Amino acid sequence: MVFENLLVVTLFSIGGGIFLLERVPLFQRQRIKRNGRWTTNLGILVIGSIVLALCFPVGPYAVAEMQPHGFLSSMEIPLGGQFVLVFLLLDFWRYWEHRIFHKVSLLWRAHLVHHSDTVIDVTTAERHHPLEALITTPLALMLVFALGLPAEGVGIYLLAAIASSLWVHSNLRFPGVFDSALRILVVTPAVHLIHHSSTQQQTDSNYGSILTVWDRLFGTYIDPANVHIPYFGLEYFHKTRDTTLFRTLLQPVLYRKNMPSSVREIQPELPSIKTTALSYEWQQALLYGGMGLVLASLTMWPTFVSLVSLWSSSEPYQYAWLVLPFLIYALGWHYRDELLALSPQADPLGIAVTAGAIILWLIAAVVQINLGMYAAFVLVLQGILISVVGRHIWWQLFPLFALLFFMIPSGDVLQLPLRILTVMAIDWFANITNLPHSIDGFVIYIGANRYVVIEACSGLTFVMLAMFLAYSWGTLLYHSMSKVISLALLGGLLGIAANVLRVNMIIWLDWINGTQMSLAEHGDMQLIALIFLLGALFLTVYRLQPEVKTVKGHCSDKIQLSGQSMKGYVPVVSGLLVACTIGLAQLIMSISEAESPSSSVELAFVSADNFSTAQSNINWVVDEKSKTSTLNLVLDSELEVMIVQALPGNKKLSESGLIPRGNHDWREANIASRLACWQENCINFMHTTWNRSGSDDVQHIFYAYHVGNYITDSKLIYRVATGWNRLTGANQKAGLISFFFAGKPPALEKLVDAYMQIQTAHRQNNWDKWLIESRDI
Repeated sequence: MVFENLLVVTLFSIGGGIFLLERVPLFQRQRIKRNGRWTTNLGILVIGSIVLALCFPVGPYAVAEMQPHGFLSSMEIPLGGQFVLVFLLLDFWRYWEHRIFHKVSLLWRAHLVHHSDTVIDVTTAERHHPLEALITTPLALMLVFALGLPAEGVGIYLLAAIASSLWVHSNLRFPGVFDSALRILVVTPAVHLIHHSSTQQQTDSNYGSILTVWDRLFGTYIDPANVHIPYFGLEYFHKTRDTTLFRTLLQPVLYRKNMPSSVREIQPELPSIKTTALSYEWQQALLYGGMGLVLASLTMWPTFVSLVSLWSSSEPYQYAWLVLPFLIYALGWHYRDELLALSPQADPLGIAVTAGAIILWLIAAVVQINLGMYAAFVLVLQGILISVVGRHIWWQLFPLFALLFFMIPSGDVLQLPLRILTVMAIDWFANITNLPHSIDGFVIYIGANRYVVIEACSGLTFVMLAMFLAYSWGTLLYHSMSKVISLALLGGLLGIAANVLRVNMIIWLDWINGTQMSLAEHGDMQLIALIFLLGALFLTVYRLQPEVKTVKGHCSDKIQLSGQSMKGYVPVVSGLLVACTIGLAQLIMSISEAESPSSSVELAFVSADNFSTAQSNINWVVDEKSKTSTLNLVLDSELEVMIVQALPGNKKLSESGLIPRGNHDWREANIASRLACWQENCINFMHTTWNRSGSDDVQHIFYAYHVGNYITDSKLIYRVATGWNRLTGANQKAGLISFFFAGKPPALEKLVDAYMQIQTAHRQNNWDKWLIESRDI
């Protein structure tokens, strides 16, 4: 996962840097007309990435890492020599793979999409049809698997290949002497541009990926000094309508061998296009705004790293990697001229918004709610943006700036409603198709088959991806926030429809075949549902008519400050405010964590199966990996208590133990809040019911949080209480006590009695007395 993140960072950092350089007329090889091709190329990148992730969850590096060393290691070649051989071998493979894709008609259908781009820039590098990726990826995996190539060598080549691809497709002008010297060994933009010529002879040349040696060796090299490129693209698929995303995805199907040439409508050379230069106001705004963003980003870097880690590890939020690149594209390219026609005005309101975000971050940090810290990070960005452009321009562009809120992983609030909706959809489908069925919470019985609607079945991934894509495309089509939101909501509905299609296809196929698919086999249905979702989204957007791009200025509403020199410093003040407050708070919290006692947060589990006689000794076991210390107390045949205590610096309560033993076999069937009373004590327990896959085994788990004498079933209230506990310096015991029962649970009144006795022993740290009295529980 770390290397995959590095690949993504390499792609977006190098690609983003080249993109910015391509916007500078001085560096451009040619002027490019904005005709929607960027939307098409980025759309193909998104679709291809999603399809590839679903079909091949591991890449060549992961395969190499899992495999034992192959023939290179057995030859006792030094590690550096192995890396060189792997690099040459993979580049040689890429050369012939590329060449074969040009020569075999069936493969050319998939590859021609890359060549049909009539303008070559950094986005062309990732313009590969999903079909091509579905062919090349398994071939690469088999090569790495068969040869047992070292993972480090594979990783080095993959990183170099990505960087090279972005560079050779860039719309940048390089000095002739520089290019001539480099192309003796490596592929340069001038070399690769010949490969994208509309002339067939030039297209079938210069196949090399990184090195030019293969083209020179096998006679396919054409020197840029001896050739003239009439146009980029192909002799077909160069009309205006061929640039749309939907039409481009259909090109492998529309292609016919020996297709006749058509009249060229798109002219790549457009030297007369006017571009708006950066005004002095924008130069100052970008300078001071950049300083403010750097200060805030460096200070909140731990929050951002935590946010990015969640994107990588949680499937429903992996789309968030596209938020910043899309926003940069929309502001720096799609609306560039309209935006630069305005006059940014530094606005002190941004300082106030930043201050509010800081307060939110401090509160979230105290109560340890990461979601609040992520929201504060995005609000800090919004505050600095207001400081840079002013409230009126910010409000006009708010539909675009609101994209930043998609970075916040807040979709979990939809998880439970979507699970309930999925159960209702299955019930509806079973009634229509007259399937015998019954429902118990999240457990559905269809004939002899039992299905449990777990979180992975809720369709949150589909909903979040569809809403983001629809909202993003909406910002390119409309200025009205209501229209953009409406399109995003429509995307969410399509996501729900795709998930309903997926789960009901699974049930219907199981019913027809008289079997029940494994979870691994559900992936095929997920791919079909994804294709349906993307197709429905593209068809919807394809039929919408965009509004005329206009951004109105508010010259009369300029913010006047006391001095001209002070005006530009507003975003810097915002950044300094973040650095001074959040930076200081992080320092104080780190010192506090180092000095805090290890008993600040504790976790207790109580189970009711597989117990022996009571024990009298108490031994804490420290686990450095999870940063916890564990105490196990075994009582006669009815009760076991396990207390997991967080070590210093790891105050956050882990709930990973709230799953029955053998958690890979259990599925959560129901969750509800249960009120139980005994004598004068009443407790709200959270009750989860679990079913074991492939059997009728059932387990019940009851749990509640406590801070001192206060007991709650709400994680949020617990977090607030523990945060206040730390803020006020109170040393109250805090944690969670849970009861595990196999089969039918006992009366809830007994759970209240047991909970109160355990909590008292926990609070007073008097386990010896409780061990003696526990037989009465």
